[in-house]
Amino acid sequence: MATATTKAQLETALAAAQARIAELEAAAQAAEPAGSGRRDQLEQTLWLQRKGVNRQGTTGDGTPYVQFGAQYASVGKDGQRTFGAWKDFIAFGDMAEAVLEAFGTDNRLARIGAYERPWHGKPDASGYPTRNTEWCVVQFSLVGRVTPPAPAPTPAAAPTPQLAELAF
Repeated sequence: MATATTKAQLETALAAAQARIAELEAAAQAAEPAGSGRRDQLEQTLWLQRKGVNRQGTTGDGTPYVQFGAQYASVGKDGQRTFGAWKDFIAFGDMAEAVLEAFGTDNRLARIGAYERPWHGKPDASGYPTRNTEWCVVQFSLVGRVTPPAPAPTPAAAPTPQLAELAF
């Protein structure tokens, strides 16, 4: 059974669909964070390695950049430290300066927000190009050190009587 539609009906339906698309795009843009225009795909607290800066310099337009590595670490209930996969990061501009400042301190725990940028490397032995990932930093802040509370002072014990003071 065929449906009979007129050109006017199709144009009306098309206009309604376009209006709905415009509404959804406006809602999506309003929900997106201001600034970079890209949402973070990774937000994690990571340990910065002491020798983590791989390369630094400036791009063709003079923007500073720094490439560095970091990895997730946790301490289990048994006290054993477990490390996650090594991740390669790149930061540009103000983020690069913040990262370099962080490497100059003794606090190496950082909260990093980044998005993934994959790239193909040299072909492996089978001829296929290797796949690598670089994480572009859009948020970076050091996590403050937590100092354990000082132990509570122990109440002074009553002096023990000396042998000469004991009366028999």
